[in-house]
Amino acid sequence: MDYEFHHLAGGSIVDYAPVYDPDGEYLFFISGEVIKIYSTVSTQLVRLLEGAKDPLISIELDIANKDIIVACSAGGEILSWSWNTAELKSSVKLQEKKKENEITNFKLLNLFGKSELSYALVCVMDGKTKKVEWQVVDRTTGASISTDCNLKLMNWGKPYVEVDNGNFHNLVIAQYTNIYFINYKTWNFQRGSSAHRVPFTALKIHPTEECVATGDERGRIFLWREFGGNKLPLTSLYHWHHTPVRSIAFTVYGANFWSSAREKVLVHWNIELEQKHYLPRMTAEILHIVVNPKNAEVAACMADNGVQIVGTDKQIFNNLQEFTYVTNDKTKNPKFPIGLRLNPRTNTLVLNGRIGSLQFYNTYTKSLIYNLNIVNENALSTERDHILYDTRVTKAAFNIDWMATGEVFNDEQHLPELRLKFWKYEEKSQSYTLNTEIELPHEDGFKAIEFSNAYQVDNLLCATVGDDNLIRIWSLEDSDSIHRKEKTWCCIAQNCYKNFPIESISFSQDGSLLAAGYANTLCVYISENLKMKASLTTSPGLDGSIAKVQVKLPSKTVNNAPSDVMKERKQTMELFTNILETKDDSLLKELKNGINKAEDSVTNADISEKFDEKQKMSLHNQILQMHELNLFQKILIYQRIGLRSCLPRQLKFKVLSYFQTNIHSNQVQRLEQMLHSLNLRHRYKAKYRLQHFTKRKRNYDDEIAKNLVPLMDVLHLTRDATHVKRRNGLLKQDQHQILLNRDIKPPEAAIANITKVQFAAGDYAHLVVACTERRVLIWNLLTLRLQSVLKLSVDHMSFDPQTNLIALVTLDRQLHIFQPNVPLPIYQRFNIPKLYGIAWIPRRHPKNRSINVDWQAQSTLYFLTQTQEVKYLVHPNEKQDIEPPIVFDNVATPSLQYTTFGTFATKSIVERPTNTNRYTGPLLIGNSERTAVQAFMSMAVHTMPPISLLCEDFVKSMLRSVDISCPAKPAETTTTTHLNGDIEMNGVVEGSDSEDDNNYQGDRNTATENKKAMKRKDILMKTEELRKQHKELNITVEKEEESRLRLIAQQSIDFDF
Repeated sequence: MDYEFHHLAGGSIVDYAPVYDPDGEYLFFISGEVIKIYSTVSTQLVRLLEGAKDPLISIELDIANKDIIVACSAGGEILSWSWNTAELKSSVKLQEKKKENEITNFKLLNLFGKSELSYALVCVMDGKTKKVEWQVVDRTTGASISTDCNLKLMNWGKPYVEVDNGNFHNLVIAQYTNIYFINYKTWNFQRGSSAHRVPFTALKIHPTEECVATGDERGRIFLWREFGGNKLPLTSLYHWHHTPVRSIAFTVYGANFWSSAREKVLVHWNIELEQKHYLPRMTAEILHIVVNPKNAEVAACMADNGVQIVGTDKQIFNNLQEFTYVTNDKTKNPKFPIGLRLNPRTNTLVLNGRIGSLQFYNTYTKSLIYNLNIVNENALSTERDHILYDTRVTKAAFNIDWMATGEVFNDEQHLPELRLKFWKYEEKSQSYTLNTEIELPHEDGFKAIEFSNAYQVDNLLCATVGDDNLIRIWSLEDSDSIHRKEKTWCCIAQNCYKNFPIESISFSQDGSLLAAGYANTLCVYISENLKMKASLTTSPGLDGSIAKVQVKLPSKTVNNAPSDVMKERKQTMELFTNILETKDDSLLKELKNGINKAEDSVTNADISEKFDEKQKMSLHNQILQMHELNLFQKILIYQRIGLRSCLPRQLKFKVLSYFQTNIHSNQVQRLEQMLHSLNLRHRYKAKYRLQHFTKRKRNYDDEIAKNLVPLMDVLHLTRDATHVKRRNGLLKQDQHQILLNRDIKPPEAAIANITKVQFAAGDYAHLVVACTERRVLIWNLLTLRLQSVLKLSVDHMSFDPQTNLIALVTLDRQLHIFQPNVPLPIYQRFNIPKLYGIAWIPRRHPKNRSINVDWQAQSTLYFLTQTQEVKYLVHPNEKQDIEPPIVFDNVATPSLQYTTFGTFATKSIVERPTNTNRYTGPLLIGNSERTAVQAFMSMAVHTMPPISLLCEDFVKSMLRSVDISCPAKPAETTTTTHLNGDIEMNGVVEGSDSEDDNNYQGDRNTATENKKAMKRKDILMKTEELRKQHKELNITVEKEEESRLRLIAQQSIDFDF
């Protein structure tokens, strides 16, 4: 079965500035090839505008018709939609655009007033030269319009473009340090430059005045006035930001403006009074600012893919967050250190979100639940020349009632700060509250945190692993404090194994055993006290630890190479292939024979003596003409064949001075700058590494002389013995004789460290999967033997306890799905996207299929890509987690006599048992009338059919029928019947007790319950009499009864829930 990737969450909506609708009720966002429309009140997605073939780069409301939204794609396609109906009105391709070129800017131009003849300004960047050209195009045909403006832009990257389509005919383009003021009626332009040649970073036109605002990299904002003439424009400075300005937005009437930079502060400016108001501690860097057309609110687009709505009181009153992005903080730390995790309580995805927070995402409703602040600290603002470090959540584990998090603060200068926190889920707040906080549970950092069971709370344990190679077990114990009565977490055991490095741990299904991967050894402990049960190590080679020999041969064929050289090279490759694939020992025999011949190579004649001066010059010229060789390779050839040349004395001094002035001084200056930028900790590390490098280099030179030189000669990788007789072109008499060592030591085997450990579940709970750098090992704890070995280099692993399926993603981006007992892949896929993590999520509606037919029948595998998108695999003809057909379980039958509604409907009609077909309705499967009520309450309003179509089925679902196939018996004999709620009751015995439907009626007083029970008994007796009196009526009367019931059921009835 073929699968394809589908998008679930992610995809930035803040790459480009959004647009408000004329009434300020909706916001339009660009998300790849789609325009998303969100409500500013409910922050819910209203509709999608689709149809673009390439990613969109700009959107605007049409100048003449505000019900039309116009967009342009990077491929040069201009599209327009009716955003009220999501109907694509037109799609025009630019005529003169080349495939390698890219559209960078698109702005509508009001050339001829508010007419339907709409034009647009388009900036096109050449894909090769990066040169930007601007042109005016006709939106209806895509053709370019000639203008009388000879302005040409520079090769300085993407420009900033703003157009005034209102009171003034100004077109402003800012590129790097130049700004151009253009009148698009006369096509006259004036060029200006930024103060102190500082590049521009933001541009905005005043809505009511002939004024332009610009921002630069130093955080300065200038207002430009009186431009377009021969005089220099007048500017006024507004400076508060100390980082590059990101966005500027004027209010509707232009008396104030908003600005943002990288400080996570929204600044409100008054133009005349130059007063400032601040809204600090925003969630992330502010990328764009958009003002509501009614001046009632401001939308601030954050770098974390969220939009915060700010009111007139300069306070945040709403937040639009679809999926939280992790911003780039320049620390080069991993963005998603916890990867993708499953919250077993709600079956939601948990991953890193804002700085120091975790985000919970519901895959069923495709919505973000919330961002939970873990570290409870203010995030530091970005500075221009410094890297600032924040406290980050690096590990997390989840239980049905508990959450454990590990947070680390490491500024690379001081000792790291570590905190282990345990959180308990509270039903009232529907969130987590902090229960226990432990300072410095480990040293340097966390490697893993795991709970002993995901769905049980009794005897719950938590295991943590740190960079100190210690495993610690934490348990819930009574608190020693008199101020706290609840239990807290404390350490009950710790252990390590030979101080080996450890990367991963895993609990068994019942939580009694703990498996840990120490280096290349799998250790199994008793969970409660960490007493070792077994330590398992494979034989050398099975875990991927092999002795390495690197043989490098030229990949290119040299021109005019002798045939015997190519023949020997081919034979060498065949020898290596035989020893690797067929275990042929012919290579080893060849090596032994070659060692004996190595001594004879010392006595060979010097190759340089075989050529005269003319031949040497000819060889020199031929080698220089070999363009496929670089300078270093040519010099090596000169040394091998003994060609030497001497420079004149004056030229030597010139070359030496050139190296000293141009190369040496620049390198020294660059190294000194790098040295001053290093902190003390990095300096110590650098010095330590330098000492080790010097030591390794000394040992390396000795090994080269002893082992590598004779090995190259044995393999016939050289045609002469100059490597023995000369070094760097010197003659044999200028150096000592190299003594060959016959004993070639084999290289040491590298240890294959275990990186991931996972227990299986169910019938295969005795199997443990351990992943090394090159292998996947499956151990059987019953026999303490290795059961299977897979040759895979695993990057990510996820286990599904429901189906015992293991998902592996390798370093070469391959996906393998298999079960641990039979390590044959159920599904394989190649060339998957680069990932941050994977996770299994149980389906909301599992399928009744075998995993061999559909391996995602019970759980779905989700992928977190490096583009910060969550994707999943699905069959092209299948919808993900679609709900099953929905019907009312309790359909209306002709009896209906055990309710008041049924009594009035059957006053003069006798009922006969008939076979009534089930009616399939649009609601949920239910076993009581409470299910139908819950179906109405839980369904989304915008997805429900009309109430008139649901009323009949809903009323019928609340009516219960009784099995009256048997006649009434004397008082001493009882017949069992069913009332509403499927509660058993005795039919005609007055003294019998009945119990009402507690699920639907709720808690009511005893008097009301007794009164209703008496009424139902009376109705039961009356209907029994009616049945005896009208026993002989025909089937036509029965049809009349059914029609009456439908008429009554179709009448409008009000219900209070």
